Amino acid sequence: MEICKKLTDWVLTDGNDGSICHASGIPQEKAIPVELPHFTHMTIPDHVGIAWYESKITLDELPEDVCALLCFECAVFRTEVSVNGILAGEHIGVEDPFSFDITALLHTGENRITVRTSKPHEEPVDGFTLDEIPHRNQASRGLRPGWCYNESGLAGEVTLKLLPRVYIADLWPVPDCGTGEIRVECTVCNTFDAETELTLTLEARRIPDGDAEDFLTLKTVVQPGESVVKGTLRITKPALWSTEDPCLYSVRAAVTDSIWVPASDPTN
Repeated sequence: MEICKKLTDWVLTDGNDGSICHASGIPQEKAIPVELPHFTHMTIPDHVGIAWYESKITLDELPEDVCALLCFECAVFRTEVSVNGILAGEHIGVEDPFSFDITALLHTGENRITVRTSKPHEEPVDGFTLDEIPHRNQASRGLRPGWCYNESGLAGEVTLKLLPRVYIADLWPVPDCGTGEIRVECTVCNTFDAETELTLTLEARRIPDGDAEDFLTLKTVVQPGESVVKGTLRITKPALWSTEDPCLYSVRAAVTDSIWVPASDPTN
């Protein structure tokens, strides 16, 4: 089971005066409606420094045994995220997607998602100046020929994903056209607080409409957190891509079942 809800109906306000905080969120009189993706200077001319974004999402129910991830496509530069006034996490970066596990912070009904973004300029912000961070050809303020704006804000979509407590976080296939082997590394995230038994299935097929070329079932035990499960698929007669025959192959992975293993009884 996977449920994705894109967060819409965002508002924005300038935060350089220090009057906004995660606990209270953005006052209605300061809220400026915006749509993501959105750089702060698109709404607040020549804005640099600190800005606050906010959205609300209503959950009619919160299924048991799910993991709730709040996923960001892109945010610039330092990002703090809170849910219902409680800090969920912090991220520093520009072009990399990131997420926070907010399972324990959500409840049924309305939930407030508040995001503080900051980007330095000629004055330090959150301990950095613009010269101390990667900024390519961005000017600290304004715009000059050959330079770009000092961009900041939520530069991508934000999505709430409700996932199983054991889910696939990453899939890395490495094909060898000489042997037909596809070495697969699958990163599995176990959000339980104990080791968990699971069955992982891997499948390789020619796309868009070919039959499955190989299928593999792996039974393993993963510890809490992230684990890498490896397997090898084989294409019997791999076809190379060409303009005459644009052949492609896909690799699919799925956790078909998982069983939480309680901690061993120390008396046994």
